[in-house]
Amino acid sequence: AQALVTGSVSKEADGRVRAQYRLWDTFAGQQMSGEQFFANDANTRRVAHIIADAIYERLTGEKGYFDTRVVFIDESGAKNARKKRLAIMDQDGANVRYLSDGRSIVLTPRFSPNRQEITYMSYESGQPKVYLLQIETGQRELVGDFPGMTFAPRFSPDGQKVIMSLLRDDGNSN
Repeated sequence: AQALVTGSVSKEADGRVRAQYRLWDTFAGQQMSGEQFFANDANTRRVAHIIADAIYERLTGEKGYFDTRVVFIDESGAKNARKKRLAIMDQDGANVRYLSDGRSIVLTPRFSPNRQEITYMSYESGQPKVYLLQIETGQRELVGDFPGMTFAPRFSPDGQKVIMSLLRDDGNSN
């Protein structure tokens, strides 16, 4: 489908930014969708991503990914003294926020289905342990203190449970 997007951004009297768009079907000459959003200056990038998601979904039928975040392990420092920090950023690389200080190795971060929590593995205690982190508050908790090695944490599809692999001291895995 051939389409055209028109839009505008303006400043309202109360200081908010107004962003609006219209998506047109150029063959039919009809509007396919259109919305307007109001935001403060700090959220204009996010509004642009929300608009891009709406356009993408209308054209492809698939959910957009522009207003999403990525959780990752940031590696920095000299080759023989690497720091690994848990971090989060917008999908386009903006707004990087570090969630750990790099004093211990962190690995395998995963979002919860609602994107409000992250589970990851840390060697903070000298042994690999799985933690759960509330993104907005920074509150974290140890998921369990199991004997042997614990790794590869994931959330269940409903987000209510964390599943992981365990390697017991006898060499068997669960």
